[in-house]
Amino acid sequence: MIAGIKPLVRRPSLVWTIMGSHMERLGSLRVLAGAVAMYLSIPNFILFHTLLLFLLLQCVVSPLLGLDKIRLRDRIILDRYRVEGLAWIDKFNCCFCGFANGQSVFLAQKIAQVNSFGGQIAWWKKLIVAAVLLPCLPLLIVVHLIGISLIYNLLVAPILGMHRLSGRYVWLRLRREGYGERFPWLGWLAIRLFKYFSIQLDNALEQIESAWCPIRHLEQGAADVYPPHHKNFLEAGQTAELREILLTDGTVSPRKPRKF
Repeated sequence: MIAGIKPLVRRPSLVWTIMGSHMERLGSLRVLAGAVAMYLSIPNFILFHTLLLFLLLQCVVSPLLGLDKIRLRDRIILDRYRVEGLAWIDKFNCCFCGFANGQSVFLAQKIAQVNSFGGQIAWWKKLIVAAVLLPCLPLLIVVHLIGISLIYNLLVAPILGMHRLSGRYVWLRLRREGYGERFPWLGWLAIRLFKYFSIQLDNALEQIESAWCPIRHLEQGAADVYPPHHKNFLEAGQTAELREILLTDGTVSPRKPRKF
């Protein structure tokens, strides 16, 4: 070895651990097609976050009903891009998962909060809520059709062998439970539609994140809230264990992908 020149040492990279492991198991074309399909949902999530979560639920519905504030920043936690060894595509994927899962956690908690509301609502507040809901419900349906029915159910899930959830089963379950029925018809319809979307979104994100970003968040503050499937994730330093799981099972989820 020439004096003064340090040998080149290759650091283990999670871009190979995550993306490369899936490519070895499924093939490059299938993995790239699945990734592109997932990225198509990004505008959908931005629209959902801005108009439905923030403006509708956080700025209109919650103050009118006097509900406790649920902070989005305690659910949307973007820190895993700082994990050592991540390439730029991995950093992007981890931020995407954090953004999407934070929305899902917030939606589930907010809808449960609204559904359990037992106070009286003044007539003028009902008029405001109705005026806002009427244009927002078609938007929610469009977001669901694009994000779940089209992108996840028809593109991502079949390409990568991920599990889908029957929409009929979810809707019948909500009807049996009488979800939202204490409210007037427009209110219960809105609550049930939001809950329906929440359950479908939880399923899709559990499947996607458990395969693509199965790394624990670096910092866990007292106010931070993570999706339930986060408990299945590995620590940032468990590169070898993660690669072995992705090469064999393909996910840290207990629901393993379909074999091709």
